[in-house]
Amino acid sequence: MSQDSGAPGAPSASHAVCPDELGQPIYPTKLTRAFKLHRKAAGVTTESLHILRHTHATLALTNGVPLHVLAARIGDRAETVLANYAHLLPTSDAETAEQVAALVPVSTPFAKEAQTCMVASVS
Repeated sequence: MSQDSGAPGAPSASHAVCPDELGQPIYPTKLTRAFKLHRKAAGVTTESLHILRHTHATLALTNGVPLHVLAARIGDRAETVLANYAHLLPTSDAETAEQVAALVPVSTPFAKEAQTCMVASVS
């Protein structure tokens, strides 16, 4: 991997999401220009790369990609991703309660009572 330029605000080659053919980081303005030039030909109606980033995050979270995995993919901390996208998962608490309750063996009266309590607590 190539060395970083060290210039303040310069992209790091070791963290480049879209490197050029030489492995160097592509500056955001250059990438945006290329995207705008080719998006219509590709049938992409979104006019912004940033919107595609949000679309990627939304699709990933709503389809079960773990938070820490998505955070690593988009270069954010898990706390930041959660703060921005938690509202997309309004039923996650109820679904989680049901999934965990289904894992509790119901061979004893206490287990059945605990299972019922877990599901009822989110209703």
